[in-house]
Amino acid sequence: MGLSAVACGHSRRKQTQQLRGVTTRIHRIKLVGVERFKKDEFLSYLNVGESSRLWFGTRYYFRDAVLELDRNRIVELYHAHGYYRAKVVSIEVQRHRRRDRVNLVVTVDEGPSTKITDIDFSWPAGLPSGPSAESVASATIKKVGLKAGDRFDEPGLDAAAQRLRAAIRARGYPFAKVEPKASVNRDRQRAKVAFAITPGPYATIGPIEIDGLVGVPKYLVRNEIDDLRGKPYSPARVKQVEKSVYALDVFQVVNVTEAPELKSDGTLPLKVSVRESKTQSIKLGVGLGVETNRWEQRGTAVYTHRNLFGHLTRLDLRMIGGYAELPHPFAPVAHGPIFKFLPRLRKKGLLERRLVWTWEPGFELGINEGYQFFSPTNRIGVSRFFFRFMEVGVSHNLRYVNFFNLLPEFDSQLSLLGLDFRDPYLLSYLSFVNNFYFTDEIVNPNNGTVFGVTYDLAGLGGDYDYHKITPNLRVYWRIIEHIQLAGRVELGIIRPYGDKPGAPFDLKYYLGGTNSVRGWGFRRLSPKIELADENGVLRSIPVGGNSMFTASLEARFKIVGPLHLVGFYDVGDVREQLSEFVPSEWNHAVGPGLRLNTPIGVFRFDVGVRIGDTPLSVGEPRAAFHFGLGESF
Repeated sequence: MGLSAVACGHSRRKQTQQLRGVTTRIHRIKLVGVERFKKDEFLSYLNVGESSRLWFGTRYYFRDAVLELDRNRIVELYHAHGYYRAKVVSIEVQRHRRRDRVNLVVTVDEGPSTKITDIDFSWPAGLPSGPSAESVASATIKKVGLKAGDRFDEPGLDAAAQRLRAAIRARGYPFAKVEPKASVNRDRQRAKVAFAITPGPYATIGPIEIDGLVGVPKYLVRNEIDDLRGKPYSPARVKQVEKSVYALDVFQVVNVTEAPELKSDGTLPLKVSVRESKTQSIKLGVGLGVETNRWEQRGTAVYTHRNLFGHLTRLDLRMIGGYAELPHPFAPVAHGPIFKFLPRLRKKGLLERRLVWTWEPGFELGINEGYQFFSPTNRIGVSRFFFRFMEVGVSHNLRYVNFFNLLPEFDSQLSLLGLDFRDPYLLSYLSFVNNFYFTDEIVNPNNGTVFGVTYDLAGLGGDYDYHKITPNLRVYWRIIEHIQLAGRVELGIIRPYGDKPGAPFDLKYYLGGTNSVRGWGFRRLSPKIELADENGVLRSIPVGGNSMFTASLEARFKIVGPLHLVGFYDVGDVREQLSEFVPSEWNHAVGPGLRLNTPIGVFRFDVGVRIGDTPLSVGEPRAAFHFGLGESF
């Protein structure tokens, strides 16, 4: 088609044209009468272009012969897009103030575009066979994306044919073919388009061969993909095979290929070719955590074994050590070492092939406003996905906490803590998690909704009895490639019960910081106790609450390369009382943020500004800044 003759100039345009004896550069190109194309798109098909202002950038040199070639290319470009009367009125060369440069003015008369008058579909080999063949045919035709009155162009015709073929293949026909044809009348104003559709045989997914395994047992790989055998064929299911094998996290290459023809029973065999990763790795790193009211300097070491004992048992040993200053290292009110040792053993397939078991003992030494602590912990849990979108998990958790360097006000019966304060304490609780993923991707979704709820039941021994329930909803919408909207709503309620009613204050609800209401410092949005230092200056210490509400809305814009700009709005509140929500006293914040995508994750910098005043905002700064890793939600 005409477009193929033009497109070959696309790659040549990017090359620097430096010819012996040629010294005059093309500085700028002005387009007159060009409405159909954006300037960058228009120039991408030509040999000429605008020279970069940077000394190391691409340079385009003026040559009369090249201009004549591009005059023809412009006409061919318009013909390929349905403008058969388009013509180049002139290409004017204008002198620049510098003698070694010129400007070009390209004037085009686009003329009228060709319109589609009729769209026909034919099935030379007959309608599709297989389940609901006629409904498949009618549903497929709706995917053409063209209608009478649309502007005709050859790329659009080819794209419509590809949409039809993709829709037919998605319904179980791997060898579908679609031939587009167009008939343009003499005056080049009307076009009839037709699609000859050959669906080919209906297929289901057949036997799946696995090639390239060395240290990974084949049955563990089959556990992930055998459920797809016998299902109707679709490219999405073939992609699902690849994703499921990749998700085992022991392969650096996974390639799924389809057999060139069906077996006699109507099944299409697949072949999975893999190359295993190294089973062990060590990662070392340093980091800086910056909040308005907290700084951390830390080092991290992570050891990973992905195939312990040869049965895909995964071992992660994470160690984090450093030092923290509150509110900052230049005039700290409190400071101290921080340390975490977080081993994690993960095994899939015990008792039932879809069950994922985890054992996570741990130890933490930390500092927060008003106290320091050390805490050994232990967690044993199991989770499972159902229907590939519902995740259910349950775990038993033990947590022992011993406070030191504790402000005396924490132990006062007159404070908000009351009978909830115990030092040290032992907490034993069950945690139930249920998440529903109605998204295109689980880890980094572009579109869709995630709904989840976490329920903690404390009271199986230990020093506290309480219920804690936290439902949440997240929504993602990719409007266009470079713009995404994301929203989140979360509630939280703690209800004491039993012989030891209450919840430890360090595990109550807090907001503020890099992942919630960003107009506040880390954990500062909370009920507080007031105290005076040795100079009589009053300050407040957050102690958590029993009721929580928070919501966020983000608009994420891709600027250039890995850099993104974010605008956000956050709202939230934390209350001491049980099940108390007072919308008139909710706390609001807005602000901008930057995101930088890197191989190790998303670096994030946000500046949040509080809007209005509430009882909890007394004494708090108007703005807060946050530097972190990963998206806020």
